[in-house]
Amino acid sequence: MSDPVVLANGQSSEASIRPGTLLGSMPGSAYNVPQQLTFDQVANVIVANTSATVSALSNTVNDLKTNGWNEYYKSQADVLYQPKSTNLTGIGSLANASGVLLNDGSGNFSWAAQGAIKALTSGSVSNVATLDIILSSYSSYRGFRLVIINPYPSTGSAQLALQVSTNGGTSFDSGSSDYAYGIAAGYSGGSNSGGSNGTNMAIVIPGMGGSVPSQSGLAVIDFFGLSDASNWSTWSFTFQRRDSSGNIVGGAGSGVRKNAQSTNALRLICNSGNIASLSYILYGYL
Repeated sequence: MSDPVVLANGQSSEASIRPGTLLGSMPGSAYNVPQQLTFDQVANVIVANTSATVSALSNTVNDLKTNGWNEYYKSQADVLYQPKSTNLTGIGSLANASGVLLNDGSGNFSWAAQGAIKALTSGSVSNVATLDIILSSYSSYRGFRLVIINPYPSTGSAQLALQVSTNGGTSFDSGSSDYAYGIAAGYSGGSNSGGSNGTNMAIVIPGMGGSVPSQSGLAVIDFFGLSDASNWSTWSFTFQRRDSSGNIVGGAGSGVRKNAQSTNALRLICNSGNIASLSYILYGYL
């Protein structure tokens, strides 16, 4: 294609192309000296301008083809990624950690050293028939420790006992021979005692103390393997209490649910009357 013409001032390829009326100067002619342009010269003007437009359009189309869809998918990926970025970053950090992965039940994950013990829940109750502790949301823990602080019965000399559940606390096992326990105790008043039984309650603190603050008590109960449906649910405990004469009783014992089952809830109950008051802390073994 020949070089495009230089149009005279005021002329344009769109407005001035009329037979015999388009003036311009051709390359090589005297600068800016108007002359009649031939058909071929006019055609060159049109082709030159159209070619530039087509080339620009082609570049735009190619740019859209190359980058437009990429930008679209990037924006869509951002829409999907941003709400999850915190979790993804957290999971990325967890990937290089070690220990036991914990889920707090709300989708938040963390690592803890295996063998550590972590406080899970705590509280206090007063004048209640039962205290239920549900374990279903703590399935990642190998075992539990329940600390019972200053339990007082509404009935003097009542015993604090334990029952378990396999349905998240909807009901608790309370058959007449569901449990067995054994206890050994020492008494600062000068005598030792012990006992064992098969009953509808697994005893935790015998005699539990009176119903006044001077007769305080403490029990620590450890549970392992509660989720093992092929074995009996078993726990061990230590306890101490002060009686109305100021003597201290301390001892240890163990209890079982005499059935192979997966236990996922605990119930504290008095064998007579209500629990007047107590505080508790539940820990989990990792």
